[in-house]
Amino acid sequence: MPNPIVYLAFANDQDAHLSLLKGESRQLMDILSGLHDKQAIEIYREESTNVQDLITSFNRFDGRLAVFHYGGHAGGSGLHLEEGEAQAKGLAELFGQQQNLQLVFLNGCSTLAQVDRLMALGVKAVIATSVPINDERAKDFSGWFYQALAVKRPIKSAFEFAVASLRTKYKDAQAPAVVEYRGLQRRQGSEEALPWGLYVNEKHAGVLEWRLPDAPIQRFLANPLANYSPNDYLPKILGAMVRYDDSLKQVIDDVKAGKKDKREVLPIIVQNLPWTIGAQLQKLISRSESMRTPGVERLHQTVNTYVIASQVMFYLLASQLWEEQRQGGKQVEDPALFGLLSLDETGARFFDYVDTLSRMGALFRENGWTPFVPEFGQVFEALEKKEHFYKAYLLLESIRSQLASGSLEAGAAPQLCEEAENALTIFIGTVSFLIKYKMVAVRDITVTSNRHQEVAFNHKLGSLNAADSAYLTLDSDPRPFRNHAESSSILLVDDLQDAAIERFLSLSPFIIDNNAFLDKSQESLDIYIFSHVANGEYVYKNVNSHFQKMEEHNTYTISTAYEEKIEVKDEVDFGWEFNESSTKTLRPYAVLKEQFDNMQVDLSKV
Repeated sequence: MPNPIVYLAFANDQDAHLSLLKGESRQLMDILSGLHDKQAIEIYREESTNVQDLITSFNRFDGRLAVFHYGGHAGGSGLHLEEGEAQAKGLAELFGQQQNLQLVFLNGCSTLAQVDRLMALGVKAVIATSVPINDERAKDFSGWFYQALAVKRPIKSAFEFAVASLRTKYKDAQAPAVVEYRGLQRRQGSEEALPWGLYVNEKHAGVLEWRLPDAPIQRFLANPLANYSPNDYLPKILGAMVRYDDSLKQVIDDVKAGKKDKREVLPIIVQNLPWTIGAQLQKLISRSESMRTPGVERLHQTVNTYVIASQVMFYLLASQLWEEQRQGGKQVEDPALFGLLSLDETGARFFDYVDTLSRMGALFRENGWTPFVPEFGQVFEALEKKEHFYKAYLLLESIRSQLASGSLEAGAAPQLCEEAENALTIFIGTVSFLIKYKMVAVRDITVTSNRHQEVAFNHKLGSLNAADSAYLTLDSDPRPFRNHAESSSILLVDDLQDAAIERFLSLSPFIIDNNAFLDKSQESLDIYIFSHVANGEYVYKNVNSHFQKMEEHNTYTISTAYEEKIEVKDEVDFGWEFNESSTKTLRPYAVLKEQFDNMQVDLSKV
């Protein structure tokens, strides 16, 4: 079956030019292009739309149009296209003939008057405006809506996300939003409502739960092994690692000489990766029956490893982007990162970190920033070339999407395990430059300040690369830094051998050391990574947890809302003790919420 069409139509007016219209067009293409590449949808964009373009396209795509978006001048009588006006009555008839059309988004001034005619002809849902709208806000609102739609939020939820984002960025956008069911007669809405309203045909109320479809699985393994066994492909990762650590070549030579079995290299691979990635790979290579047998459970774990590797890379860039913006004082427009900070749990299960990583790389190039990990340039290049790394990403992402939505047939899992392991090997191998860097936890900072001497910031560090155990190896002596890092943070450093560490990147608040916040064991590992937002609080998942399965009572989840109550006794030093006590409430993760909130404010400044 042909892919459903998302039709993006734009039209400007030389006499009343909308300066940000091309920006809206580019933004929506950026947001939706990943789904186009995955063959979940097909995007058709017309930047200078005229009446004939619409007529031709509606005939060409008959039965395939799923979403129609218009950006430009409009009104109650129609859409003001580049060579004349498309009359509302005729447009409504064209829309009404599209049996699979789910949504019409008229992102122009005062399009509300067209809604009744569209509803009368069977259009299921319309987003329209009741008053003239600001050019920049129109761009922002549509971007947020499609951003939410792209992570499988249904139409109603995507609209609500766009409304909430609008209120977050603009102080005066506090009027109520309109979500209205309609028959043939228009109902009068509140004059105080937001300009955008979501109008739903009463006969098609179920459209509010409509989502964009899953991507098909795009296989690319040309020559499967004759007798595949789990973990047959993973040892190849070591070959990629050798480029960044010559000492590993001896292991490969030993395997070739028959001194080592190739499966003996798997623990070595795990130990060299950052703990966040190594912990998931360790689960994949375990000797449990579910991991030794090609099936759904192993497929889930393969995807989990891919997801957390993608998250780590994305958060490395996101953390630096925030720092660059604060230091440079320049507003950086990154709706994807802004949207990440509002993702609910369902949205997080479909959020494409790699696609967003690629777009963030473009921001770095535009602003002349060099990534803290310069090898990210290799990733950006590999994605642009659309060769093996890109194909591996598409395969893993499509499997992830189908597992998350429940649409993957269980019978397909055994064969997909080989495809997925091969893809994961390519993916991890490509990003194996991460072994050049060390992820460390800061457990304590002391300051030494002697007269006429430089202030020394001594950090008690523990390496997070020792993935062969659940314990943190703390340095025996505190390490001096040229500048102090944050307390209770996790850092990425490129050289732990320096007498005084100069280059480091804080990963807070994305990746945290839970024991540092709870003042628990100094030596055990309890690392969490940001997942999603729930009720205005930020939720983390343990790097050992199952990222793809939905579990009602996930003991591996923490929230910035967590409160701990402790009893405090009132004592006086008069030889006796009052038996009175009080309860004190602690919020150990409040500082993380504050950091996220500050980041959101920084990214939404106008």
